Amino acid sequence: MKRVKRVMIVADSKKKKIREYQKDLERRLIDAKIEIVSCPTEADIFIALGGDGTMLRAIHEFQRFGKPFVGENFGWKGFLMNDQRDDFVEMLQQRRYSVHTLPLLELKATTTRGHTVEDLSINDVAIKPLKPAGSCKIMLSVNGRPYGDKPIMGDGIIVSTALGSTAYNLSAGGPVVTVGSEVFSLTPNNVHTPIQIEPTIVRADSVIEVEILEPKVRKALAACDGREYHHVAHVTIRQSQEQFQLIFLEGEEDFMGRLFNKIMKAQ
Repeated sequence: MKRVKRVMIVADSKKKKIREYQKDLERRLIDAKIEIVSCPTEADIFIALGGDGTMLRAIHEFQRFGKPFVGENFGWKGFLMNDQRDDFVEMLQQRRYSVHTLPLLELKATTTRGHTVEDLSINDVAIKPLKPAGSCKIMLSVNGRPYGDKPIMGDGIIVSTALGSTAYNLSAGGPVVTVGSEVFSLTPNNVHTPIQIEPTIVRADSVIEVEILEPKVRKALAACDGREYHHVAHVTIRQSQEQFQLIFLEGEEDFMGRLFNKIMKAQ
C-alpha cells in the first residue's frame, strides 16, 4: 500500500472524550504532513474513532470508495478496532500495519407486499420474529437443498461471515471461525423444533435461502448488521462480489489473539 497522504476521520462525536482525542489526533496528523479531508473520494484511508458500531457505520457508508479503514477503539470490545496508542500516526507513516481484504454478505429479500429490498452486511444477516415475544417458522435451504425435512421454529437463524462470527453468532451459540476462512456460519437461534438442529459451517460460495412460513401470522424481519427490514417473506443470502479492507497495526493482526484478548478474556 502506498504512503498515506490524506485521511478522512469518522468519529463518534457524541462523546466528549472522542472529540478531545480527535483534536489531538488532527494536530499530530498535520505535524506529520498528512492532510485531513472531508471528501471521501480524496482520502487514502478512513480513520474511525469509536467502537465497533462506529466502524460498521463507516464501512457501510464509505466502502464503495474502495479505500481501507483503520480504527482506534473507544468502545467496549472493539474487535474491529486497534487499541489506542501514542504512536498511531507514526505507525501509519512507517507502514507498520497489515491490510486485510474481507468479504461482505449480500441480502435480497421479498416482503409480504411484494417489495424487494437489498443490502450488504459486514458481520451477519439475521432472520428474526418481528415481535419480541413471537417466533419464526422457516424453511431453510443451502444451494437448493433443504436444511432438514421439517420447518424450523424459534427465533430464526443467523448467517455470519468469519469476521462476524464473534458477534451475534457467538452469543447465540454459533462457532467462532478464523478470519480469512472461505466459509459462513449458519446458526439457528433459540430453536424450539426440531430441537436437534445445530449450527453449521458452509462454503462461502453457497446460496442460502430462507422461506418464512405463515409470514402474515408469524411476521419476520431481516437484519443486516442491525439494520432491519420488516415483513419479509423470502430471503436470499450469498457472498457479495464487493469487499472491504481493514487495517490492523503491527502487533494487532493476530486474529486468534484478538479473539482471546477482546472476546474470550473476562473483563
